[in-house]
Amino acid sequence: HQWFGNLVTPVWWSELWLKEGFASFIAYLAMNELEETWSVLDRFLSEYQQQVMRLDSLQSSHPINVAVDNADQIGEIFDQISYQKGASILKMVHSFVGPEAFRKGLTNYLHELQYSSANQDDLWQHLTNTGGAALPQGVTVKTVMDTWTYKQGYPVVNVRRTNASHVVLTQEQFLLGSSNRSAGWWVPVTYTRAAASNFTNSVPSHWMTDDPKQMLVIDVGAGANEWIVFNLNASSYYRVNYQDGDWRLLSKQLMSDHLVLPPAQRAALLDDALSLARDGRVNYTVALELTRYLRQEQHYVVWKSVSRSLLYFYKMLQRDKAFGELKEYLLSIVSPWYERVGFQDTAGSSYPERSSREQAIRWACRLGHKDCLHNARTLFIAWISDPQNNSVVSGMVRQTVLCSGVAAGTQTTWDLVWIRYLNTSQPAAREHILKALACSKEHWLLARYLDWTFNPGHGIRKQDVRHVIGSIINNPNGRDLVWRYIRTNWRNIVEYVGSNNFVLASMFNSLKETFNSRLDVEELKQFQRSMAGELGAAERATHQATETALQNTAWITHHYATVTDWLLRYNAPATAA
Repeated sequence: HQWFGNLVTPVWWSELWLKEGFASFIAYLAMNELEETWSVLDRFLSEYQQQVMRLDSLQSSHPINVAVDNADQIGEIFDQISYQKGASILKMVHSFVGPEAFRKGLTNYLHELQYSSANQDDLWQHLTNTGGAALPQGVTVKTVMDTWTYKQGYPVVNVRRTNASHVVLTQEQFLLGSSNRSAGWWVPVTYTRAAASNFTNSVPSHWMTDDPKQMLVIDVGAGANEWIVFNLNASSYYRVNYQDGDWRLLSKQLMSDHLVLPPAQRAALLDDALSLARDGRVNYTVALELTRYLRQEQHYVVWKSVSRSLLYFYKMLQRDKAFGELKEYLLSIVSPWYERVGFQDTAGSSYPERSSREQAIRWACRLGHKDCLHNARTLFIAWISDPQNNSVVSGMVRQTVLCSGVAAGTQTTWDLVWIRYLNTSQPAAREHILKALACSKEHWLLARYLDWTFNPGHGIRKQDVRHVIGSIINNPNGRDLVWRYIRTNWRNIVEYVGSNNFVLASMFNSLKETFNSRLDVEELKQFQRSMAGELGAAERATHQATETALQNTAWITHHYATVTDWLLRYNAPATAA
């Protein structure tokens, strides 16, 4: 922010992404320069790009550059679109103009406009000056990027083979549950194939224009049984859909030797397939087959990416009779991963290895893996027995360890952990403890914790409210408790945190993935009606929550049977044995 926001300041709130998106992307880019072995830009894909694509597929999303006319709207746009989508489209520009042209263009932008204000056209001009050679003749960066900043959403590029080597590309907006998909974008096209795979060249070989009716024909030079992939390493902000036969070729490759494809490509294939299946564009049986190879996967970027889709199944089925089948399947793919990386940190472990272990432990303990729970609870006892030593449990696994201990403990356990929170000054440890306290299985303890969260006398900072609320919502014993509390105490909550505080929106962002019934939809709509004009910074978030609830209800109607039947068939041999 010293550079993007302070040295050069956006001219108005509508250009907020120029500082928030930039600060977000440059943080990853700088770290990638310092530690190339950490796969930081691949991590960006799972933590930023794919995460915001879920929100941006809703009709209630908004363009990056959006009109701002009042104070509440300012609070609303401090959201994933400004931060994560803004950063993601900058990553796309960095990819198609090239790193050196991008760096030079930014340097010129900062020098020319230092101690002044800027709009996005200033940025596009400098990047055209340094990187325009990568674009089609007569096309500027502004021409391309205006389609990404002024239009809501993003495209899915459909790949259809007309014969072995020729494909036709078309685009349409990826909009969950809607047939209104006529928007078009300038899309940079990169691809490779099995016999001559090259995942390092990010320079586009072709461009799709913003004409949604365009049909781009490409000779990819592939054989009939040779896989092809587009949007290499998901360097650009769009999804790719293939025909069933091409998805199966990719699934076959993953099963036989997944390392042929780099981690970012594997993450993109899984996220695209499962997201497209959710919208009915890919059969869920095809998408689920892709996940079978995960028994062999241990790269932290891939697991971080696919975890969102697996957690979606987890939340949809958590209170359903089919949950046991889902847990059985998830354990079958998580257990080999956990058993390879182990619970104990090893000397000399790299950051990617430690990150993989942290995720494996979180999943294994969540699913009730006996060795994981035993190790976690042993560590918890050591931690609770030594109040002066926070280093007993490493930060990578602290939240999982403390959550396991609180979930298995009594009120006395909870109170001891709460005292530990009050006596801890280290910010990361305090956040982990706050989240772990939400893991209790006692409803009354969760209710008391919820009440304390909005009481300034108990030591929970207002900016930490979102951590507590989000964690209680993730507890199956706490979700209904939070939703009832919000409906009953909304005016008090708004008065406490402030009407334009992003905390208000964050509560609905956490809740929305758990709504999946007609009753949920009706309660949301009733809440919006009863609190009309009083929602503050949660105005947009409540509409997104309602739309998500409708989508989730539709998922139960249209996909529940297919998914649960697949799980039953897959688990059957193991059950019979």
